[in-house]
Order: sequence, then C-alpha cells, then structure tokens
Amino acid sequence: MEDNSLECGLTISNMSHELFNDALYYKEQSESFTDFFIQWRYKRSAIISFCASAEAWMSSLIKCNLKDKTISPREQEVLDFINDHNANMPTGYSNVRKKLYNFIPAAITGSTINWNNNSNEIFERYIDLSNMRNNIVHYATRNGSVIRNNEFSELLDQAAQIIEDLFNEYDILGSKIETPSWFKERNSKEI
Repeated sequence: MEDNSLECGLTISNMSHELFNDALYYKEQSESFTDFFIQWRYKRSAIISFCASAEAWMSSLIKCNLKDKTISPREQEVLDFINDHNANMPTGYSNVRKKLYNFIPAAITGSTINWNNNSNEIFERYIDLSNMRNNIVHYATRNGSVIRNNEFSELLDQAAQIIEDLFNEYDILGSKIETPSWFKERNSKEI
C-alpha cells in the first residue's frame, strides 16, 4: 500500500508576543543568578526584548487602525514603512515620544496629542523604559552608571505593567484592536 500522506507543519507566530515572552524569560533568569555579570546580561536582554515587543505591537496598532480608512499621504508613508523596511522612514517616526503622542493617536482618532499641554504619565513611563533601552543599544561609556543603577532594575521590575498600561491607554482612545491578553502575563512559558 502506497502512503500518499504529506508531512507538513504550520507555525503561527506573533513576534510581539514572542519578544514579550522572551523578556519575561530573561527577567526570570536574571533573578535566578547571584553572579552580577550574568544578572546584568539577562537584565539587558529583558529590557531590549520588552521594548522590541512593544514597538512591534505599536506597528500593528497603526496598521490595523489605518486599515479600511481613507488615509493621507503621510499615513501612507507610515504604512509603507511598516509593510516594507526598505521604504523610507517617515520623518519623526524613530522618535518614541512622537510615535506615542502623534503617530499612534492619529491612526486611532485622526488627531495627535500635544505632549507639552497634555502630558500623559503612562506614555512618559514607557518613554523612560525606552530611554533605558537606548542606553544599552546605543551604549557609550557614560551610560555605564545609568544601566547599573537602581532605576534600571526598578524599570525592569515594572516593564511588563508599563507596556500593558500603555496599550490599555490606546484601547481607551478607541483602538480597533484591544490589548492582547498575553500582555497581562508575568511569567514566561513555552511557546
């Protein structure tokens, strides 16, 4: 008898979820070692992964909220960049503050938020987290004391909640997609 079966597999991935889970894993690993250098290796990786997870979700927020809308040339430029990393990056898009206050709210509501007149504590906490990540990724000798101080560890301890709060804030603004349940996870798991 001939076997006509075809072996195949399907992997569904959500990079934002995987990076968030990685961040939880690295944070847990940092807590399981006493050696300073091993702890800091995992702490650095956790902060980077938390922010990468959030930024991947930010792109999803923008893309999903602009879908099926009549969009401006500027919004089209943002979508083109989200869909193709070889496209030109829109002016200001690499600035986290502008992304949080301008690009994402504009995609959701059609309006930006003026951070000078209407500063948002939740956005500002994520900016603190992102700035700490930047101290690692764009490391300079002067950043050494910054990434080894108590604020770094405190931000890492709060990172998951900071990110969840950020995306809940966009739900309140009326985002078409809700904060996914996995942003509520506080322990890593096999995925």
